[in-house]
Amino acid sequence: MKRAWLTLLIGAAALGAPAAAHHSFAAHYIEDQSVSIEGDLVQFEYRNPHAWVHVAAKDETGAIRHVSAEWASAAVQAFNAVASKNFTASGSASPITITANTAGAWFSIEVVNPNDSKVTENQVDPGIVADLTAITAENPNWYGLCSAFNSKPLAIAAAGYCESNGRIFVASSNDTTTILTTTGNGDLLDQIKTNSYANTLGFYHPVKSAFADAALLGKCLPFNPGSETWKFKTLAGVPTFPMTAAQRTNITARNGNSYESVAGLSITFDGKVGSGNFLDVTRGLHWLTATIQTMVFSALAGAAKVPYTDAGIAVIQSQVLGALKIATDRGVLTTDVPFTVTVPTNATVTAADKVSRTLNNVFFTGKLAGAVHSANIQGTVTA
Repeated sequence: MKRAWLTLLIGAAALGAPAAAHHSFAAHYIEDQSVSIEGDLVQFEYRNPHAWVHVAAKDETGAIRHVSAEWASAAVQAFNAVASKNFTASGSASPITITANTAGAWFSIEVVNPNDSKVTENQVDPGIVADLTAITAENPNWYGLCSAFNSKPLAIAAAGYCESNGRIFVASSNDTTTILTTTGNGDLLDQIKTNSYANTLGFYHPVKSAFADAALLGKCLPFNPGSETWKFKTLAGVPTFPMTAAQRTNITARNGNSYESVAGLSITFDGKVGSGNFLDVTRGLHWLTATIQTMVFSALAGAAKVPYTDAGIAVIQSQVLGALKIATDRGVLTTDVPFTVTVPTNATVTAADKVSRTLNNVFFTGKLAGAVHSANIQGTVTA
């Protein structure tokens, strides 16, 4: 037999027979007190939820006593045996806490079968809004966001920033709560829906290291706004994953998105944001707003003066009309329903508006072009 040294945590089960049921580690052991035993290793049981070591050791009288000690869970040992890992697993069999060895270091844990194991990111928000504010101060021209860290506190803070500042956020999550439970359980995608975010797309994918969120942004952002939908997209290097009908229902009930294999094609579903609208609509309206602002500003700044007359008001009207024409050409707005722009006449402008040199009461209408995502087809076949 092999000799074994054991350091045992003090607890009710440490010197007795192994318990049959799983229990909380902290509830049964005093973690800051221990005893050391030297003896012959009789048996090592490597199993879940807890592994056990059985030792034959002499007591103070010299008599042989059999001692059983509860080991770290098999899952914890398996995690800590990973070569070149940058994290450490700790805790009892459930839950296991996996922490980066260096603060801020990234790692990915994949659950192959959510019926056997579950995972949730729970790191605190380190101050993502302050970081995004600093990034915007350095370069305000960025538009799309994804994050390698997407715990609920961090991602919701980032989503709030994007909602308030006209950016879009693809928030990827591998939280198994999303696919295993109905809505109302407060996971990340559930919260994105509850907050009715218009700029944030929640994306479930079990493999964090695939970076499906970055792949989706990289696939769709090169398209001109209005020319794309975020559904039916194939993402280079990103694996699909099998789901049951119930799991897919749980995702779609959260207005969430997934990546699946259908008819031999790897494609994204459904391109929705938390509010239930589609991200291509959000992006198209962001583009239209920015285009109107840019064209009107260019007209004002490019002229020696735009007078506060009917002719000057017509200059503003023409810039808005020009932006709407581009929007129809790009597919943001439909050509089936003509857009309109109405402006006041100079005679109806208030004195206060003229004193402040502000043109109010400029209105436009237009209809979104949208996109076809499905079709119901009926027919009759006769002999």
